[in-house]
Amino acid sequence: MRLFLDIDGVLNRHQKDQNGLGIIECKKAKMLNEVLFELPEIKIVLSSAWRYMYKFDTKAIECALVSYGLNCDGKVEGCTRPDSEQWSYEHPSTAAEWDVYGKEERAKQVYDYNSNDIEPVPYIVLDDLNLINHKYYIDKWKFVKTNPDVGLTPAKVSEIIIKFLKQTGAKL
Repeated sequence: MRLFLDIDGVLNRHQKDQNGLGIIECKKAKMLNEVLFELPEIKIVLSSAWRYMYKFDTKAIECALVSYGLNCDGKVEGCTRPDSEQWSYEHPSTAAEWDVYGKEERAKQVYDYNSNDIEPVPYIVLDDLNLINHKYYIDKWKFVKTNPDVGLTPAKVSEIIIKFLKQTGAKL
């Protein structure tokens, strides 16, 4: 099982600390820990722009997530690839810009990561961007969207668990 994890708008509400850096809310980390506890075989793939802050170093990402209270020691499998060269080096700053600019790229990164698998792996994409209905299709049963102004909620935690269980054929 694989969880493609975005951070901003999922584990926070896009707020920053006094240095202008993104943060992870402890309450949101605890909610994601419920998923990791219920489904201990999950591996995390960071699809968030946070992968740039840690230079795509899986161990550094894992240490950072653990420092925010996420119980993911040994669970970070990797990161999606860097953004395409056709992308501007400036990320969009508004939701409207992301609608035009970033959704298809993020969906393609997930598609590319999964294309390396010999056998299909059950996965969920957890993101505040709506990645459904793009050229690189992500099925609605493999996607959980958060409200960027709220982030992860108990209802979304349940949705993640149910969607993973449905993919694996486990009884609900």
